[in-house]
Amino acid sequence: MRRTLILALICLLALAGCSSFAGEGSSAASTANKPITSTEATIESTSSPSLPSTATAPPGAEMPLGTTDRTERRAFVTRVIDGDTVKVEFAEGGTDTVELVGVDTPEMTPDTVRPGEYEGIPDNQAGRDHLSNWGQRVEQFAVDELTEASVRVIFDSKTDRRDPNGHRLAYIYVGDVNFNRALLDGGYARVDDSLFSLREEFESTESHARSNDTGLWAFQD
Repeated sequence: MRRTLILALICLLALAGCSSFAGEGSSAASTANKPITSTEATIESTSSPSLPSTATAPPGAEMPLGTTDRTERRAFVTRVIDGDTVKVEFAEGGTDTVELVGVDTPEMTPDTVRPGEYEGIPDNQAGRDHLSNWGQRVEQFAVDELTEASVRVIFDSKTDRRDPNGHRLAYIYVGDVNFNRALLDGGYARVDDSLFSLREEFESTESHARSNDTGLWAFQD
């Protein structure tokens, strides 16, 4: 009899346990199927990590110093040495002596000028005096136009980096004006024999100045 009661009690306890487990499973399933409220959705979205943004340089941004493709630098002219040579201080630091690429201006003394390089100018005393006079004029023109001016120093990939004297070869721009070309346009210089990108344009400018007897090309013996 006692054994029968014990077995009956065990069966009842087993049945009670199964009923409880089924209730918990039903409750979990009910929770899983429950719609997410707006408040819960807000919490979930704000707690999610955001993806890192990718920084990009704005269009037209200048390349940093040291980049090999850099072709232009801002500068301040500190001194005019002669008509086609100036000393500059760069905006980001450092100084250099710049020789104007593509042009050659007369020397300032009769014994140093080279008349043979200037078409139509005779290699005699009159021609030498004429060129040395224009050498002084072009120096003054450069002083007036460039001293303490803020300029752009633009390098030409087709020409040498420096001349035999160690001067940096470049174009000087005052605003939008190419000062190298302005020398040719005013009859202050000739096109030199070096290789550079604007040769065709410079030769056309010099030819126009010569045909109009502009500046040093207006020689009268």
